Order: sequence, then C-alpha cells, then structure tokens
Amino acid sequence: MLNLFSPSYRNNNKSIFSPTSVSANIGAADRTISPLNDINCLSRPKGNPNFLFSGYATSSTATSLSDNTKVFPSGNLVGYTIQIVDGLGNGQTKTINENHTGQLFVDGNWLTNPNTTSKYYIYNGLISSSGPVSSATNTTLTDSNAKWKTDFWRGYTCKIISGTSSGNSIMVSGNNLTILTGFMAWTANPNSTSAYELSWGSGISNSGINYLHATCGCAEVYNTAIQQSGNTISGTSAIQLFGSAFHDFNIPVTGGSNNISIMGYYDSLYSGTKPQLSITNCGNVGIDEITGIMTVGPNIWEQISVNIIPSGNGIITARLLANSTGAMGITYFDSFAIS
Repeated sequence: MLNLFSPSYRNNNKSIFSPTSVSANIGAADRTISPLNDINCLSRPKGNPNFLFSGYATSSTATSLSDNTKVFPSGNLVGYTIQIVDGLGNGQTKTINENHTGQLFVDGNWLTNPNTTSKYYIYNGLISSSGPVSSATNTTLTDSNAKWKTDFWRGYTCKIISGTSSGNSIMVSGNNLTILTGFMAWTANPNSTSAYELSWGSGISNSGINYLHATCGCAEVYNTAIQQSGNTISGTSAIQLFGSAFHDFNIPVTGGSNNISIMGYYDSLYSGTKPQLSITNCGNVGIDEITGIMTVGPNIWEQISVNIIPSGNGIITARLLANSTGAMGITYFDSFAIS
C-alpha cells in the first residue's frame, strides 16, 4: 500500500513559475484572452478548479450571507472569496472568515446587504474585498467592522470606489485587525462617506479586481487536491478536490503486470462525468494511456482500478480527476495502491 502523502508520492508536478495555492496568480486560467496556451503548453483554460459554488442568497446580515439550499463543507471555505455577481449588491467581494452549513461569515460589513436577488460566486482566486470606510488619516484607512489577519493585505491596492476621495488609491504596506496603512499618503483623505476596494492591481476594469493580464504562458493552476480527515475509508486522512479539478502523482512501475487502484467517493452536489483515475505519461514504459471511472452513485466509496503491463521500469503519472459540471461538488480519494 502506498502512502499518498509520503514525500516519494506527494509530487505536486508544478512547472517552473506555476503558482502556489496562495499565489495572487490563481485565477489566470479563467481568462479567455490570449495567449491560448498556458505555461505547460496546454490549451487554456484547462479547467476551473478554483470555482467552488454559486447560488442565490436566502438571507444576510451586515457580515454574513446564507443560502439554505447549500451544504457548505464546514470550515473549509475560510480564506476563499465570495463575490456578488448579480442582483442587489452586484460587484461586492469579501473574504470568508468562517463558514457553516448554509452560512458564510465575511471579513467585515457588506457595502449593501445581499438579498434574495443577489447571485454569488465562491472561488479560490485573486483575493479581494470591498467595504465601507469608518475613518482615515493621510496614510491609513480604518474599517472598524473588519476582521483582517495581520498584514494579510500587504502589497495589495486599496482604492476608494465611491464617496469622498473617490478614485484615489494607495498600496498597502501592512494592516492590523481594522486598519490599513499605505506606503504613501492619500491624495485626498477618505472619510465615512467613502467605500473602498482591496485588490491585486489597480481595481480598474482590465487591470484590477479579479483580473490578471495575459502573460507569456499564462499561469494556470493544477494539482489542487488538499489533505483532509473528515471523510476517509482507511487511515486518518484522504484527499479532496473541489469542483472540476485534477491532481497528478508520479509513480514508479516495473516491467510486467501492474494493477493500480484507488478508492473514490463524491458527494450529492457533484454532477456530470463521474470521478476518474487516468494513467498518463506512459510513453517511457511503452504503454497507452488508460482510464478507470467510477460507476456507483454519490456518497458511496468505490474502488477504481486499471491494469497496465509496462515494457520495463519507469515512471508514469496517475491523474485523479473530478469532472463535476459547473464546478460544484466535492470528490474524495483514498487508499492508493499498486500490486
């Protein structure tokens, strides 16, 4: 039995310059503009593993949003971004500080509380936030209802999007729970009539919030599986993939028959082609690519197996795929084995 998380088999297989899970470059794969190929020379976008949920608010408070039709994985959305994309409050973004089944708590007050017309997206993309200004000095901005982590916004741009000092911006040198400090002074100080936006960029159209310019190779994120302990079939941990995503592991094989297997499971929010185990990067051992796919329904563990007969010793890639349509649902994998 292979330990999926041992150093030998935990290979992330990231290309040079490929962003990490906390990189501000996450989300570049969602752009449909040129270049057409990503940094791995694959057609863009390969997938949208960073988009997790969408829906409509059923209610909200100044610092929360509820959707009674959803079963959010409790606590697993902390640090993700929620954006209102339609209806009341359209355009607002907040960082999720806490979540429970059907309810999300954000990092400060909404500018406008969402209602049942408000459509939202939750994604692990370019982090951003917007909110009302409580007060400011020539080099600071205070949001007294914020709950920021220390220096979380360092290097981001804070732009005033309405009210006094609208259009002015500063680059953040640091922050505490409620106060942002700039590297330079405001051109004109904001006040309690102002609203701000925090983003990686200028916050203007094609260069700001949730946008990354096309670059040579354009950074796309793969290998987004995370280790979790809430749903396992053996041992104390398994891995999970949100929505439409995949994760690759390099595996050594020997000549002769090799049976590769893994246990798969997907939840009731998953839809579309069922999870798969795909063997790729096979040319060095003289075999064709092969894929095994789950057949059972949701909330049931099932073993996925493929058999290969390499011509000799070498390295292959085992790709775990979650193909949920609309990037919703969670897939789990456990008990990786070669026999």
